[in-house]
Amino acid sequence: MSERKKRLARRVRSTPGFQRVKETVLPRVQGSETAVDIATRVFGDLFRLGARVPLRTATHLRDPEALHWPVVVVTLDQVSAGDADRVVRDIQALQDRLRCFRPVFVIDRAEIGAIRELGQPFELLAAKTTFPDEAAWVAHRSRRIISMTDHYGAWLVMDADDDGLAERDLLLLEALPAYLADQDL
Repeated sequence: MSERKKRLARRVRSTPGFQRVKETVLPRVQGSETAVDIATRVFGDLFRLGARVPLRTATHLRDPEALHWPVVVVTLDQVSAGDADRVVRDIQALQDRLRCFRPVFVIDRAEIGAIRELGQPFELLAAKTTFPDEAAWVAHRSRRIISMTDHYGAWLVMDADDDGLAERDLLLLEALPAYLADQDL
């Protein structure tokens, strides 16, 4: 952060009433999807870090800062039905531990038990069986993932399989808290 921005931040923090606004008013505004939507439309994408549209956070998260965590699209279409709930719970456990990202799950079937139970946001992807061939489905999947990445302002897209996220994806998520701290976000 530039020296000018640091001076401005110090000046704002020393303003009378700043702590009250920060601790009382701001969490209420951030917790209101309507207020966030209005502010995003008025001030543009710079108002929020991550999602460009209001994206509710998982129901178990009570941290008002969670609204500002970067969005990560996690595809579950390569996860078998029997492993999907475990993979979702593992990713939520990682979210709880790192406290720096909000997943949006992408699934291609109606079995969304753990996703719904945990209150995690998700998008449905048309099943591969509804397409005439593999190439048509791959093209559709690619367009949908790009659309979701744009819609939610996602920072990362990660493909899960029956074992969960790949090691490289876990390393990216593990590095995210330090990166955000360095950026003063």
